[in-house]
Amino acid sequence: MVQDIEQVAPTQTIYGPIFILNRPPILPIKYTLLTYKEEHKRLVQAQEILTSHLNTLRCSVEKKLGSDCASIFEAHITLLQELTLETQVVSLLEQEHATAEYAIQETAAALSQLFAQLDSPYMQARGVDIQDISYQLCHTLFYGIPYVPTLQSPALLITEELYPSELMGLPPSNLLGVVCQHGSTDSHTAQLLQHEKIPFCMGVFFDFPTIATTALVDMVNNRIYFDPDLEMRQSLGYEENHAGF
Repeated sequence: MVQDIEQVAPTQTIYGPIFILNRPPILPIKYTLLTYKEEHKRLVQAQEILTSHLNTLRCSVEKKLGSDCASIFEAHITLLQELTLETQVVSLLEQEHATAEYAIQETAAALSQLFAQLDSPYMQARGVDIQDISYQLCHTLFYGIPYVPTLQSPALLITEELYPSELMGLPPSNLLGVVCQHGSTDSHTAQLLQHEKIPFCMGVFFDFPTIATTALVDMVNNRIYFDPDLEMRQSLGYEENHAGF
């Protein structure tokens, strides 16, 4: 199977097993049976848990990648505080008796849409940070803990979009590369990948494979191949003793 790649960075060929990141879905009901105070307490408790998690990420990133990268998670903590105080969130909780998950999802979706309509690619990419915080907060509300993906062996990570908090929860030694259907080289995820020196490409149009177990990303010719045989790998200049697989 061959698919086109629209944006690629950096230039090289990577081959290995694939790991498809499918984050747990969160489909909240709209209305709560709790009082406003009880529902708001749930939100505050989840915010505290997530703030602690983001602080842990910030400290880890600062030690490893420096203060510039750590500032991404400082901004996420601020964004989390602002999101929970948004007028729309409070109104949905108090006036419409909505669940905290529903209120956060609805408000974050509206904010992300506003960023997507801006002319600046840099500001457009900030919408991903809102999606990251929104998902992590809803995951904490729904499951009791923030979402941390697990990657136990070296692989090419394939996903719709990779959030900064997810990336920094993964062991970089197991990331042969990252391929995303959505995303931008202006995103904080791209910035972190560059600092980690992990090959990546974003804005890729492809169908998620149902039975494929390996992939080759030819970043020179902007192509991705699922389950390529030995002849195809050799024709693309892939060296079988390539580090990682």
